[in-house]
Amino acid sequence: MQTTNRKALSALLALAILFSLLTAMPLTAAALLGDIPAPVITNHPVNRTVDEGGSTTFSVTATGINMKYQWQYYTGTAWTSVSNNPPRFTGADTEKLSMTDIGLEYNNMRLRCVVTGSSGPALNPTTTTLYSNEVLLTVTPADPAIPTYYIGIGGMDHIDIATNQNGTGWDWIASSKTLTLTSAYTGEPILIKCAATDTVSFEYSGNITITNNVWESALYCEGNLNVAGSGGTLTLNSPSDYGLSARGRIIINSGTFNIYAYNNGIEANSDITINGGTITISTADEYGMYGIYSYDDGNVTISGGTITIRANQGGISVADNGNVTISGGTLMIISYDSGITTGDGNVTISGGTLAIDSSMVGIGVQGNLTINGGSGTIITSEASSFAVLAYLDLAVGSGMQVKSWDGAAYTVSPAIGTVTVYGDDSKTFVNPASPTTGLRNIQFGPAADPPPVTPFPFTDVPAAAWYYNDVKTAWEQGLINGKTATLYAPDDNLSYSEAVKLAACMHELYTTGSVTLANGSPNWYDSYVTYAKNNGIIDKDYNWNAPATRAGYMEIFANALPDEAFAPINTIADGAIPDVPMAHPQAAAIYKLYRAGILQGADNAHNCDPGSNIKRSEVAAILTRMMNTSARISFII
Repeated sequence: MQTTNRKALSALLALAILFSLLTAMPLTAAALLGDIPAPVITNHPVNRTVDEGGSTTFSVTATGINMKYQWQYYTGTAWTSVSNNPPRFTGADTEKLSMTDIGLEYNNMRLRCVVTGSSGPALNPTTTTLYSNEVLLTVTPADPAIPTYYIGIGGMDHIDIATNQNGTGWDWIASSKTLTLTSAYTGEPILIKCAATDTVSFEYSGNITITNNVWESALYCEGNLNVAGSGGTLTLNSPSDYGLSARGRIIINSGTFNIYAYNNGIEANSDITINGGTITISTADEYGMYGIYSYDDGNVTISGGTITIRANQGGISVADNGNVTISGGTLMIISYDSGITTGDGNVTISGGTLAIDSSMVGIGVQGNLTINGGSGTIITSEASSFAVLAYLDLAVGSGMQVKSWDGAAYTVSPAIGTVTVYGDDSKTFVNPASPTTGLRNIQFGPAADPPPVTPFPFTDVPAAAWYYNDVKTAWEQGLINGKTATLYAPDDNLSYSEAVKLAACMHELYTTGSVTLANGSPNWYDSYVTYAKNNGIIDKDYNWNAPATRAGYMEIFANALPDEAFAPINTIADGAIPDVPMAHPQAAAIYKLYRAGILQGADNAHNCDPGSNIKRSEVAAILTRMMNTSARISFII
């Protein structure tokens, strides 16, 4: 019996070996036992995204016996086998399908792989068919060729300047290279990439605000730029870098411009010429650079217009051998460091009206300074500062005089060279080898007696303090007084009596052009309270000697000026200020000041902190924004 079983088993083994040889089936233990496992897909293909003209692969992994593969695609009505078509399609009947030079016609192609293998009894196997997961091929269009010269405007990049183009609020005329904006423009920064020798005309009409948080400038041209406005105000708000800049020259002929820049307000690699217009430039308080700056031997020429510059580093500066020429217009510069400076170039003043208020140097010239016309005042605040500092020659033209305002020695101090005097003034200019003294306050112009000047009195407001210009401006306008004749007390909290006094004075200055209000009695603030009540600023009494809360002074200030003076420049939804819900009793006043750009909050999240007090130094900055719309702040909550 055992012999018979062994013979039968041997015969079965021989048949299995023969079957394996005939079918090329691997001889496994399962096959020997008559059980072939079913095939299994262990890794399915995945979706692919490829650029137009690119290549990709799809793969599947499976285990089993006698495995075969066939990739299929869906026609929209049925699945059809992919055929090998080198080089575009290869491996259509293998585990990996390869595709090259893929066109857009294959976008959204659906693919799968059909996998077959043997299973069941070894002596009588059957074919098992499996299907992989469906996958999707996404083909993205290749980027169009970027033109050599283009405009980035209105949120669109690489608009070819060789053809006429237009969009919301803007129009480009290719033949004249003229870009025109209207008040419908949506406010994105503008990049004009053109040839360095091209001259582009930029014109605007209406009130337009361009805000730059992306590029180097709110408005930038790679060539030369001619700028003109025909009504309204163009505001260039560039908290990240420059306001208006060009790789070539810039000419401004007309228009009204408010420019705020983190770096330089107007900047060019060549000449900057201002023939007209009303231009207000402000740079960042602590890190801002120059109001107007020219590189690479470029000159700055001012022949007209009204220009106001508040800058940290300096008002006007030219590099290398560039010169500054002022022949007309009105120029006012307030700067922590310097008013006008040159590299190795000259400054010539032959006309116009100039006022400079700086801490260090009024006009600092590495070359020659010539004053043969115009009139002006130069005031500096540091004890060792110079109203005029020329390193070569200082020439004062015939009929012109330079006078001291403060009784100091009549000294203008070039470091080297000579000083030539052509006027009739009998006083002399001196030229020490190492100048240590100089006029801090001077007046120049035709022979005339200088007006009296009262020096800035507050010894506890240093020129380097961030609030110096704000306190000084408010003091000059008659809005604020010190705690004593020489102390402002910038770190003291503002009281309600001081708040109502400020509101009353702002109202009188705005409506009449001057401040005549004086202290009353028996309480010094009685006259201001009466004025405020009579003019609708307040309708109740406060605890006048108590420190004012932020919400409290905002309630008073929000009525200090007519509604027309609080035109909104920021879109701030009700409830957007994190700690001021609309149910807050002073919500209306707080949102009014935020929307007008007078306040922006106590932190980066724009919280108001309505219950806290406010320092006198902080109030000075708010007064500046109340009375000067160009100093107001644009932001988003």
